[in-house]
Amino acid sequence: MGSPATVEGHVEVPGGRVWYRIAGPDRPGTPVLCLHGGPGMPHDYLERLEDPAVSRPTVFYDQFGCGRSDRPAGDSL
Repeated sequence: MGSPATVEGHVEVPGGRVWYRIAGPDRPGTPVLCLHGGPGMPHDYLERLEDPAVSRPTVFYDQFGCGRSDRPAGDSL
């Protein structure tokens, strides 16, 4: 089996942009949301969950301040 199709982008939220990627967006079933540990730890170590054998969409994201998301200047967020 090959790698699943992916959709990637940013969501505009108050204070900046949050990066996301959806592996297998066309798969049936309830999506799995992968919540990474933090602070400062990006989604990378969870990428093995994107296995094509998984039968549902798998959503990854990076919290503010790490990975591919924005790093707001203030500490209010």
